Amino acid sequence: MKMRKPRARESGIRNVMEFPSGAALLPIEKNKAEEAVKKIEEAGLQRKSPVTPQGSSSFRVHDIPSDCSMEDVQDNIRAALGYNPSKVILVRYKERRNVQMAVVEGPAELMETAITRRTIFRI
Repeated sequence: MKMRKPRARESGIRNVMEFPSGAALLPIEKNKAEEAVKKIEEAGLQRKSPVTPQGSSSFRVHDIPSDCSMEDVQDNIRAALGYNPSKVILVRYKERRNVQMAVVEGPAELMETAITRRTIFRI
């Protein structure tokens, strides 16, 4: 017989978004994170670790000319924002051949600075 996974709401956790797969999304304030982790474990739920390390963040840069290399993107971000990205992944659009997108990872300060900019690349 297949064991049923515990549901977050059944465990007394409020303000949760549950998915058909059994996954649950819990909004947690930073100052209450340790307490929340303990309650999650006590309830018998498993916690998925964040994909990006603490203090790191990722964002997307759209409409990059298709002839730009990863090094060009890193150089442009460094020049425009003043921070070095730790990782850049270039992704081609399916429907648009003359431009591409970059997924950029780096320190949280890099993302905070990027949010204040309307554009990074000039086409």
